[in-house]
Amino acid sequence: MPIAGLAFGIAGLVFIVYFVGVETVFEPLGKIGWGFFWIVALNGLRHYLRAVNLLVAVPRAERTFSIRNALSARLAGETINTIAFTGPVLGDAAKAAMLNRQIPLEHSATAVLVDEIIYYVTSLMLILAGAIVVLYAYGTGIALNLMLVGLCVFSLVVFFGLWWIVGKDITPVAWLLERFGDRWFIPRSLKRKRDEIEDVETNVIQFHHQRPRAFFILVGIILVTHFLSVLEVYWAMRMLGLTLTVTSAFIIESLTKAVNFVFFLIPGTIGAYEGGNSVILTSLGYTAGAGVALALVRRGAILFWTFIGGIILLWRSAKSSAEQLAEDVAE
Repeated sequence: MPIAGLAFGIAGLVFIVYFVGVETVFEPLGKIGWGFFWIVALNGLRHYLRAVNLLVAVPRAERTFSIRNALSARLAGETINTIAFTGPVLGDAAKAAMLNRQIPLEHSATAVLVDEIIYYVTSLMLILAGAIVVLYAYGTGIALNLMLVGLCVFSLVVFFGLWWIVGKDITPVAWLLERFGDRWFIPRSLKRKRDEIEDVETNVIQFHHQRPRAFFILVGIILVTHFLSVLEVYWAMRMLGLTLTVTSAFIIESLTKAVNFVFFLIPGTIGAYEGGNSVILTSLGYTAGAGVALALVRRGAILFWTFIGGIILLWRSAKSSAEQLAEDVAE
């Protein structure tokens, strides 16, 4: 499945570049030059700020890990998210597991989940705002209008669902395990950890009430990362030799997040990311080649930090193997 999804994405990317025109894509890319490293830096700054979130989300008394540990866990987890077809599930589990070496799993899992939930909720708010701006300010086709209205409805449904879960103190995963835990498709290991899962879910749901100051710090940091994403779009477009307003950069980023939501099962959203950018920029009056070029510039920055995360994963695996070997020899 992961290989099939990746192959499908790569094939889609090749087709998109061929369809749009190789020259129309790579001609603006030639203007980037050393400016590409500013895009890499902005991407890395977002990772750093999200790592700070992991630190803040853990109670001070339990904070026995450094920002370096948090950043390593984040980069490694995001690398898994990029190459796996499971969306954020496997990568987030890896982040919690890596932090679990320094703190209890209850706190590491809570920190990762709170950070991710705030990120996705604020991303939906960004998507909703972008969709409303496009519907109001741009004359788009019927198909795109229907998609944007669908995004608005989906966002509102998610907001209502979260409000209901938090208001009723519902622990959905623990409830599902209690109700369906004896079914063949539920792993026994997961059923045995039901109490731990319920504790984590309870911590996540009550985080805002128990630690309001930390909650608002997390929200503030996440909003800064969204601003940096918009700045990245604006900067990249300028370096590609294209003129745009801050509003246009905001719309591009918000709708790009929508593409990532829809095609999250494709590893790294490869192909879908580039195709989505071409459709978005075409709708805003740019060429399809400009959209693919923008996506490839940002993809390059993502791959840079994915490579760093891959090195961290290999180093952690080698270290764990060495430690296990040393224990076996000692015995």
